Amino acid sequence: MRKVILILLAVVVILTFCSCDILQIITSSNVTANSDIVLSDDTVTTVEISSEEQNSSQKNPSKEINTSKKNNPSKENNPSKENNPSKENNPSKTSNTSSKKTHFTTPNNSKLSESSKTNTTQADKTEYPTTDFYEFNCRSIDDNQWQTIKVVNNRLPITVQINVPFDWTFSKASDTAFNIMRQGRKIGVMTTGEVDEPKGVLSVAKKELGVIQLNQHINWYKQNGKEQFYRFYQFEFSKGDDIFTLNFNIEYTEIDDYAEYDFKENIRIIPQNVGAKLPSNTNGSRKILVIGNSFVNTSQIGAFLSDMMQSTYNGYEVEAVSVGMATVDTFIDDIYLYDLCTSGEYSYVFMCGFYSMNTVNSFGLIKDGCDNTNTQLVIFPAHNENQQAIDAAVSSYDEAGFIDWKGEIDELIRAGVDYYDFCYDDAHQHSTALAGYVGAHMIYKGLMNKVPPETSYWAPLQYEYIEEKLGNYCKEGLPTLPGETLEIR
Repeated sequence: MRKVILILLAVVVILTFCSCDILQIITSSNVTANSDIVLSDDTVTTVEISSEEQNSSQKNPSKEINTSKKNNPSKENNPSKENNPSKENNPSKTSNTSSKKTHFTTPNNSKLSESSKTNTTQADKTEYPTTDFYEFNCRSIDDNQWQTIKVVNNRLPITVQINVPFDWTFSKASDTAFNIMRQGRKIGVMTTGEVDEPKGVLSVAKKELGVIQLNQHINWYKQNGKEQFYRFYQFEFSKGDDIFTLNFNIEYTEIDDYAEYDFKENIRIIPQNVGAKLPSNTNGSRKILVIGNSFVNTSQIGAFLSDMMQSTYNGYEVEAVSVGMATVDTFIDDIYLYDLCTSGEYSYVFMCGFYSMNTVNSFGLIKDGCDNTNTQLVIFPAHNENQQAIDAAVSSYDEAGFIDWKGEIDELIRAGVDYYDFCYDDAHQHSTALAGYVGAHMIYKGLMNKVPPETSYWAPLQYEYIEEKLGNYCKEGLPTLPGETLEIR
């Protein structure tokens, strides 16, 4: 009897556990069935929004994000890459200019006409280039394959000096435009005023080049299904209240990025009085001061100029002062040097040392002191000085003299003189004695309105060596403003 009772209890326990498992299976099956019904009734997709998109959404509450596939088939609001060909939403195509990928945008404050801006905005919404222009093979230009042109606007007046590839020619199309030609084919235009309307504007950049404002981008055109890309540069020059803009629109493959740098960085404003005699001096002194840093010392410009003056018995005495690492700021901070320049002891002070925009302001303070003693202060940049600071000084102080020692050396290098004939191969590329001869040649010619005589035996270099290196320059000098002159309104 006891065995039967134990067997019955065991059976009850087994039946209890089995009933629990069956109930759990039935419950699980019901949950799964109910879940299937919910999903099939209204399918919902979850979209992950990055913190950047959340911020953007908060800043622009009018932009609604609808994640329902059923109710929102719009491509604009669908985050799927397959349904949105926009390059802005495709990380493989979007980056800034430095990463060498296309950045499609509209420039702020550009000189494009209003209709051009509207057209660009429409293109931004509806259509994008299908060609990756960064993959194009572009033309490289060697250092000795450049020519200098001058663009003159007589209204301001202003003269702009530009370096362009040696085989570009300019054909006048109107008072405000020139066609740019190479080997008989039009490759671009140079204009003032309004520009052609592109399909879109890519890779926008702005830069200040001293007193020049550069607006730069890539113009995209599309005609009959064919895409074309142009490098666009707009140089803006201010003179008083007047503004002069010069535009270049050039086929993209005509210059590579290295040549582009040489083209846009070497543009400069040329004063109207370059090559003329220096302004006359009225303080009666016959002494000349050349002041700068170690470039004055290594070039021996003072010895050359003194030799030239003594050879012609014209009564001028020359003093050269060299202060290591000096800039124009040094000559106003150092009381002794400031007094030396402004005391009236010298009729002309030829000043080097323009290395930053701050030196332009310092030059103005020194000029005020020189004006009080009728001393003629002259901008006289050495070869390693900052071109933007030089241009700013020239533009700011019309009454100051200007002799472009740096520019003359660069022109002679372009004409074929070896760079290292003018520059030592050291950390600062100090000027050699041959460069010193060129500087003295320029000062003498500016004062006397004629080229200097042959150097004497006592000069730092013998005349035969100078003539071998510089050829006809010794007897003729460079033209006042080398290169073709183009007049444009």
